[in-house]
Amino acid sequence: MVNHLNLISMKTKYILYALASILFFSCTEENTRQIVNGSYGKPDAPTEINAIPIAGGAIIKYRIPSSPDLLMVKAVYQLSNGKQREVSASYFIDSLIIEGLIDTQPHEVKLYAISRALEVSDAVSVPFTPLESAFSKVIKSMKIIPDYSGANFSWINEDEELLTFDLQAANDNGVMMTANVLQSDEDIMTVSVHGFDATPRKFACNVADKWGNESGLIYPDRGDITPMPEGRLDPKNIAVMRLSSDAQWKANNGRDVNLTDGDVTTYGRSLPEEWPPMVTLDLGKEYYLSRVVLFQWTFETNIYYNDVKTFEIYRCITGEPSPDGNMSEWERMMTCRLVKPSGTPYGESTVYDIRAAKAGDNFDFPRDMEPVRYLRIRVTDTWGWQGIAIADLAFYGLIN
Repeated sequence: MVNHLNLISMKTKYILYALASILFFSCTEENTRQIVNGSYGKPDAPTEINAIPIAGGAIIKYRIPSSPDLLMVKAVYQLSNGKQREVSASYFIDSLIIEGLIDTQPHEVKLYAISRALEVSDAVSVPFTPLESAFSKVIKSMKIIPDYSGANFSWINEDEELLTFDLQAANDNGVMMTANVLQSDEDIMTVSVHGFDATPRKFACNVADKWGNESGLIYPDRGDITPMPEGRLDPKNIAVMRLSSDAQWKANNGRDVNLTDGDVTTYGRSLPEEWPPMVTLDLGKEYYLSRVVLFQWTFETNIYYNDVKTFEIYRCITGEPSPDGNMSEWERMMTCRLVKPSGTPYGESTVYDIRAAKAGDNFDFPRDMEPVRYLRIRVTDTWGWQGIAIADLAFYGLIN
């Protein structure tokens, strides 16, 4: 018979031994890195320096000084916006990365070696000229054109740098106001702002990066933009078709007709076993659609909770759909993903999340899409479990 007490005792001894070893070596390493008493004098400066230009900066390679108490190498330089920035690397590393520049003018970085006694070497000036930054490329690629009830903004971010985009529109008094703010590192991006009448209006975008650089307002080349006319499809004319493969949307007293009734205080809710939940809609006649707005079921603060995260929209390509809902009759037009503004974990929400959920999530239809009458919505991912709720789906387009 195995003596479990002996096994526990052996495991305990092993764990205590391992912990003691870790503490010993950690303390030994810490002792080698603490500030020493006394000084070896001013450390030698880095040598054999080579600056390799990169987009918005440079990689500075050097030979590490041989000073016995070297702690780090530090670089000091000035950003394009005039702010001073410092970066450092430990004595194990023979290079530094200079970032945050948005021009292609000659720059200078000063390198210093620093000892554990915090003594600083003489400065070594290193000239370099950065390559064009991702920030500059994005600004040059920015396009702003008319869209349904607003304007469409598009840009190319080939270096996939995370940037902030403040999309603005003039109010009725001509004052520029933020219409939407987003962060993106996608290589090709297009986004629209809506809700404006079909009269000339100023639209612009301000781009910012993590180093504090800002583009200032970028206006379209054509000047003021006149949004295209857009209207909301009358919810009374939209019918749920109830194909045999669709969800019933009646869990927890929900109803499928609530999904398009124009009332965000009602909802339809699917059951987990109805995965993936689908609903099929008859718009009543063909429309050139501009966008759809999905409203979550915002019970108190339960948003991005048991709600849709990703869904697909299909159009019928065979005239009128068959009652069995055969997917071969449907062509996918777009995939839509709800983005939680705060990025907080599941089950947590900020005031920004609540505000965004109540405003609804806008998704633009492809601008080259043919007019459509029959649509199918298919949920593919959720913020919680597989039984999800939707308060409303609002459709917009060219209303004749």
